[in-house]
Amino acid sequence: MKGIERSMCATHLLEPQHVANVAWASAVAQVQSAALVRALRSTVQSLPPASSGIVAWSLARLRVAAGSLDLADADAQAVSNITWAAATI
Repeated sequence: MKGIERSMCATHLLEPQHVANVAWASAVAQVQSAALVRALRSTVQSLPPASSGIVAWSLARLRVAAGSLDLADADAQAVSNITWAAATI
């Protein structure tokens, strides 16, 4: 398993912003692996709205659905990211 995959499998040890940063970078670079996608999908619901929006956007760029997300406390940017992700998938 590559270093990034090992890191992402331990997402519970990372700060939400770090998870979002790794997800964004993976999506922009089109780096996709089963372990990375599993880790992101299992983590996205437990992140704060801003981070979950970025992870949802990133998963959509990788053509993977994030699942259902709670928008109750989300700001406009998070809602925009999550809406784009839902529309893209």
